[in-house]
Amino acid sequence: MAKQANADALGIPWKLTEMGVGDANLTDPIPSATQTQLIREWRRRPLNQLKIDPANPAVIIAEQVIPADEGGFWIREIGLYDADGDLVAVANCAPSFKPVLSQGSGRTQVVRMNFIVSSAANITLKIDPSVVLATREYVDSKVLEELYKLDSKQSVRVATTANIALAGLQPVDGVALVAGDRVLVKNQTVAKDNGLYIVAAGVWPRALDADSSAEVTSALVVAVEQGATLADSRWQLVTDGVIILGSTSLVFQDVTQGYAPINSPAFLGSPTANTAPAGSNTRQLANAEFVRTAVHGSTFIDISGAGTLALTAAEAGTGTLTLFGALTGNRTIVVPTVQTRLQVVNSTTGAFSLTVKTAAGAGVAVTQGTSTLLFVTGANTIAQQQSDFDSIAMTGNPTTPTPAAGDNDKSVANTEFVQRAKGGYRGFTVLTAAAALTVADIGNLVSVNGTFTVTLPASNLVNRGEAIHFRNVGDGAVTVACAGADIIDAGGIALANITLQPGASLELVNAGGTNWWASGSAQLQYSTVRESFGGVIGDVRNGRMSVTAPSLTATYKADELLVMASYGGLHRLVGVNKSINLSAVGAGGMGVAGGAPVNGWLGIYVVYNPDTKAMALVGVNGTPGVLSEKCPPASLPAGYTASALVAVVPINASGQFPVLEVVDREVMTYKSIYGGLVATLTPVSLTASVPPNAKSINMNAASTVNAAGQCTVIAAGTAAGSANPGFTTYVGQSTAAGQNVTFTFRDVPLFTTQYIWLQATGPLTTTQFNCYGYKF
Repeated sequence: MAKQANADALGIPWKLTEMGVGDANLTDPIPSATQTQLIREWRRRPLNQLKIDPANPAVIIAEQVIPADEGGFWIREIGLYDADGDLVAVANCAPSFKPVLSQGSGRTQVVRMNFIVSSAANITLKIDPSVVLATREYVDSKVLEELYKLDSKQSVRVATTANIALAGLQPVDGVALVAGDRVLVKNQTVAKDNGLYIVAAGVWPRALDADSSAEVTSALVVAVEQGATLADSRWQLVTDGVIILGSTSLVFQDVTQGYAPINSPAFLGSPTANTAPAGSNTRQLANAEFVRTAVHGSTFIDISGAGTLALTAAEAGTGTLTLFGALTGNRTIVVPTVQTRLQVVNSTTGAFSLTVKTAAGAGVAVTQGTSTLLFVTGANTIAQQQSDFDSIAMTGNPTTPTPAAGDNDKSVANTEFVQRAKGGYRGFTVLTAAAALTVADIGNLVSVNGTFTVTLPASNLVNRGEAIHFRNVGDGAVTVACAGADIIDAGGIALANITLQPGASLELVNAGGTNWWASGSAQLQYSTVRESFGGVIGDVRNGRMSVTAPSLTATYKADELLVMASYGGLHRLVGVNKSINLSAVGAGGMGVAGGAPVNGWLGIYVVYNPDTKAMALVGVNGTPGVLSEKCPPASLPAGYTASALVAVVPINASGQFPVLEVVDREVMTYKSIYGGLVATLTPVSLTASVPPNAKSINMNAASTVNAAGQCTVIAAGTAAGSANPGFTTYVGQSTAAGQNVTFTFRDVPLFTTQYIWLQATGPLTTTQFNCYGYKF
């Protein structure tokens, strides 16, 4: 087998071409690997078939056909030759006499040799078809092989409708299958497993006519015989390109009645059909051209020229006539005398008239550049609508549907819509007992008098943006309740009902879904923010801040506080309770980086975000000068646009709050001012005692007396002293030497920033002036 080894090694074809037979001199030959020829060969002819044994790929089957007119010898030995004429395989066989017809009998005899090879990959058959005979088996197999390659396959019993296990006897599409049934499998999760199968008790094999890539190609078609849903259907393989069976996904499409079934067809692409005559009212198929004419009702006709022009029934059958062209004289258009409606558009040019009429009618003039609606009565008359839509002049009392509240388009506005838009009410409803309102009450002013409950209509029945208004004109409390699961949003609080106290007002606006938005005096009882109707920025009720030990943090509280927005409006904040941390920056900390002013003064602002309703404290350095009542813009956190100054307090050497109390606009803390004798009125700096924002100071003077006599202490806001009302004089009478006398000064005004004028006279040894608070 050196030749086969060489072919395998070099990957070149090894061509087996001929088979010889002999009678071995009428002996019983024993094949030898060293043979180069048969013992006595009486016939050598080309092979008619060389194939691999389907049961064993290592076995090659060589075949030759000896016709009936050759023979007269015994066949005891067989040899196989390659294209070089070398004997490459030899075998013996049971003695068989091959007669010829001249001996009285004859037959066509097939001689086959099976031989084992290490590889059949490079073995090929070289045949001269002009001299080779074929057996019936060979012909049958070749015919089947070619038939199997045809796209039209033998029908299947059923087709799958879902992914199935490709094994065992099972029902498919309502049919109980038996072994041997053919099945179209088309719905596998892994589409490469789709195809034609034969039912078996074990694993299903693919059908013989669809078990190789050559037999499964694009456009394969198969019919389905039975099934609850797919009986009598036809399926086509629509996978394009080269298909490798077992690897390529296979997709089948129902083509039972072509790509568009006659029964409920689903057309693809751009199908066309003949256009039905204009005005047709039958079951004839309508194409796009017919629909455009019928729906849009427009036929364009060139009527250039002058005189009379008669239109056909088809031309006038669309309902709308657009007449165009250059007129050279007055033009009359005659339409058929049939009962119809015509929308006539005059798009002509030229300073001439256009009249539309029936054959015997008077006609109607259609102004150039306008559209007129005409009605043909069928009796040679044409009636024109009362007025064209261009510059309509309506009479009587025309009405229109009321557009939704808040509409901002070209819808016709009626008086109801206008009244709502300008703030008026649609109507007036008076209630003195419990009632359930309806959609008809929306937009009304509802007057309530008594003690009872009013139920709103369901929110989803009301247009978004529409409102209902309530006034309690009695002396009882009235409850307005939601329907079902609806809620009233009263400023961040979801309520199932809301109470109107005597004199209260309430407006409820539908916010869509299940929500009503509340406003008015009845809503303010739930709001933490109220628009101010009086007061000035910084007005506060029960403002408090208490620091009982040095700390980086403090909390400010107030029952009510007025803050000013950037545009100048005031917001009344209710229930302020916010903290500040001197080590933080932003909302709840310092307005800018850098920390608190050590041994200085810190302004504290309440800041407010009107959109989110958020409040916070912000610290600003108040040492350099007087702070404004509104927070400096550079210190406002993002989104916070309203603010008010609520405290100006000292910061100690550690950058902390010292012990202090803030009550409204007054700060209570202890600071030393001056110690010694001041015989004359002397200006003293308060830089370390009060902030630049201080408007007045609370202080005391502790004096030691060295003899009996009258002592006088003066604290004045100006150098004028007792000549100016801005001073306080305390006179004390000591009884003995060494007695201590304390003078207290309350609300001494500071006319000059951080300065006060002091004087102490009498039998005094020394006087110590101290600050224990200030107002800002």
